[in-house]
Amino acid sequence: MKKFFTAIFFTLVMVFSLMSINCDTAEAKGSYVDNFNTDVYIDPDGSAKIQQSIRFYVHGNQKQSSFSQRFSDSVKTNGAKPKVTFYDGNNELPLHYGSGKDNTYDTVAGNGLVAASVYHTINDGFATGKFDYSVKDLVVNYNDIAEVNWRLIGSDWKIPFNKVRITYHLPSGSKNDLHAYEKGPTNYNIKIDHKNNSISFFVNKVSAQQLLDTRILFPNSITYANKNVISKNAKAKIIHQEEQYAHKQVVKHRIFYIIGIALILIIIAWYFILLRNIYRNPYKRDYPISQYLHWFKTPDFSPTQTKLLLKQLPFADFSCFIAELLVQIDQGHLRMVTKGQTVEIQRIDSVRDDLINYLLNRVGDSQKVASSDIQKFNDDQLYLEYRNWIVQISNGKNHFIESVSINYRHSLANVSLFTSFFAVIELILAAFLYPAAVFPMAFVTLGILIVSWSIFGLLDRYGKCLTKSGKDIMAELNAFDNVLSDPEKVQNSITNSNIIIIEHILPYVIALQKQSIIDLDDFADDRKQLALLVTAFQKNPVFKKHHISI
Repeated sequence: MKKFFTAIFFTLVMVFSLMSINCDTAEAKGSYVDNFNTDVYIDPDGSAKIQQSIRFYVHGNQKQSSFSQRFSDSVKTNGAKPKVTFYDGNNELPLHYGSGKDNTYDTVAGNGLVAASVYHTINDGFATGKFDYSVKDLVVNYNDIAEVNWRLIGSDWKIPFNKVRITYHLPSGSKNDLHAYEKGPTNYNIKIDHKNNSISFFVNKVSAQQLLDTRILFPNSITYANKNVISKNAKAKIIHQEEQYAHKQVVKHRIFYIIGIALILIIIAWYFILLRNIYRNPYKRDYPISQYLHWFKTPDFSPTQTKLLLKQLPFADFSCFIAELLVQIDQGHLRMVTKGQTVEIQRIDSVRDDLINYLLNRVGDSQKVASSDIQKFNDDQLYLEYRNWIVQISNGKNHFIESVSINYRHSLANVSLFTSFFAVIELILAAFLYPAAVFPMAFVTLGILIVSWSIFGLLDRYGKCLTKSGKDIMAELNAFDNVLSDPEKVQNSITNSNIIIIEHILPYVIALQKQSIIDLDDFADDRKQLALLVTAFQKNPVFKKHHISI
């Protein structure tokens, strides 16, 4: 059980910690960008006219909508204040420049940043912002190639994107030697249109705070007027870098899936071997109940062990104590005598039972103890003696437990721990190798945790761990229990003298709490005596103080 709660705790901590990597911030929770379209028109001087359209959904009430676009430090954004158009649903707003008042906007440009804020209240609905502006030195010219390397979406975006498109429109003459690379989400497509001199990136599902980088290479001859020049060859190096990155991404994804599949196969094989061994080691077989109808015999071991095995209980209870007391009476070591409204337990011979000896020696006068003495006795040592007796009397069932089966149980617990650990590792790998899979993996992790520990719990609860002799005994006990569950069969056995001494079965009837059997007329005197004794324990102040169930 400790293993279970430990695995639950650490797995949940890991799951929710990793889920927070891509989770919306509190103020943006439920909001998202439906479409983010960007068109970049590159001029021969390396500058670019940029048109961006963002259609987004607002969850709740939002009074200010902000847009910001970052560029590298080499890109000049001074004076690039965007022209802003804003739609609430399909209705264009009559914006005017200002700050804070309804239907106003303000802009910021410089130091590699272009930003705009629109002040208009949106309630649970869609809105669209369009931003047009120009930047200089977006293109870098090398000796052998020209490059645009732009992080379109940075970690400052705190809401997810459904669809993203960016198209670079190149000057004429760029039909050959075009290259395009993407870093970020793995669900993307790149289209190079030689006829229209354009390169487009289409990306689905960008998580909150996930990065999206685009990089294009084209002939430097088409940006002949560009003054942002680095005098060195870079084409081969850049292509090599991007190919290495793409290869690493493929390897990472393969590692992620290979590890996952391998561990799943290991776990399945582990479970298969364990369950096959358990299945081949059955604990129960049919036992001819009819044999007991003609030959009624009590089990060869105590009522307490009978109850613990049949009911699959870890410890004995008070009914087991009464049953063991009746065994001592049946064996002639004790006798029970009724005197009016009091019942006495009298010693005849030595008794090997610590709790009974304690009652006789400490509560009674060493030779006898009356129910009235038990009812008035108020010493907490009685509780300690009772608890010790419970533990001692319950240990006997261990003789029927097969050690190899216990190992199976431990192995199942270890498999469950290993499975939980594997799920967390896969979640960590997803966060770093495959970020888009974090959310699905989080739910898969919880599912694996629940399934693996459910399997262990069911087997631990219902699985039997019996020796070969224990299996035979269990079969007999099930038959014996079936007979004791039918008062008519017991009465017939008594009538037909199949049960010669009914006192032999009374301890088992009490331990198994077969009330319908106790109610038979043959046990009328026993019922009266036991009622007086049980009442004494129920009224005992020590038993009442410690809430001992009787």
